[in-house]
Amino acid sequence: MFAESERASELNQEIINLKHAMHEILHRFCLEGLRPPVERKMASHIVGNPRMGPKGELKFALESFWDGKSTAEDLKKCL
Repeated sequence: MFAESERASELNQEIINLKHAMHEILHRFCLEGLRPPVERKMASHIVGNPRMGPKGELKFALESFWDGKSTAEDLKKCL
């Protein structure tokens, strides 16, 4: 039982040491004018492809090729 109590005391001390280390790291970030890394969600996204060609003909040719409705030769003609 004494060993368990001693181990619990050691673990508590390790937790305290980790908290102090984390505090020191955050303090250094603040002194250097840096912010700690934060996981951010995606702010924006683009749906689809931009218009390629004056009337989007390259976009439509590429999509047609992807769908299997045209050949690579047809796609090259648009380039």
